[in-house]
Parts: sequence; structure tokens; C-alpha cells
Amino acid sequence: MPSGFITSKLIDEKYYLDESLLDRDDKALLQIMEAIQERLKSNLVVDHPVIDEKITKSDEDANMVELRDRLLNAITTLSILRRSDCTELDAVKALREIFNTNHFDQKIEELENEEKKSNNRQTAAGSITITGAEPQTPVKKEGDDKRYA
Repeated sequence: MPSGFITSKLIDEKYYLDESLLDRDDKALLQIMEAIQERLKSNLVVDHPVIDEKITKSDEDANMVELRDRLLNAITTLSILRRSDCTELDAVKALREIFNTNHFDQKIEELENEEKKSNNRQTAAGSITITGAEPQTPVKKEGDDKRYA
């Protein structure tokens, strides 16, 4: 993989402030990854930001090829963020996968527990409890308004 200096230069080259993403660091990350990956498809050379030199080794620098390929994989994983049905849990799981860390595990556990509780509440609200007992008396019609008890 290329150095942090090269990565910083690429980010500086491709970053732009998208105000619609101010509260979505995950989507902003996806956006900058896509911009850098697109740039690397056509040109793997990175120029020094101050002096007239290249900071990559060659036009086919193996580190840059590796970065381009890894970015494509990360973008594929993070593309779930673009789905309208993407949940916070989906997003955090994708971030855990691309960063290959346990940093997100506690948040994932919290979100999974919330999801289970929510599913249990929905199930309880929309279900009828059946005890399995047979009725002991016939249904009786009571009153003039045709209600059954």
C-alpha cells in the first residue's frame, strides 16, 4: 500500500465539501473513495504537492495498483449505503468489514439488540396468543345490538 503522504495527497486532490453529507461521514467516505478510485483508473502517478517531483515510483507502481484494487473492494462493500433500505446496522457492519477492526462490535451488538426488541414489539402487537385450549361453552348471542360474548 502507498504511504500516508500519497494517500493524503490523493484525498487533497479529490476532496470537495458536499454539504448534503455534513452529518454522514460514512457516505462522505464512500464519496471520496469513489473519486480517488476513479482517478487511479486513469492515472497512478501522484505528484509532490510542493516540488516538481513524482511521489510514486512509476506509472505502474505496485502500491498504487494495490490501493486502486482495494478501493474497488471497499466501495463495493460500502455501496450498501446508497440503498434506500440501508439501516444504521447495515452501515456499521460495512464499516467494520472495510476497516477490518473490532472497533464497531459494541455498536453492532447494541443495534442488533435494539432490532430484536423492535421485532419482538411488532410481533407482540400484531399477534394473537393461542393457548391451545378448546372452548368449554358455546358462543352466546347477547343483547339487541347483535354482539357476541
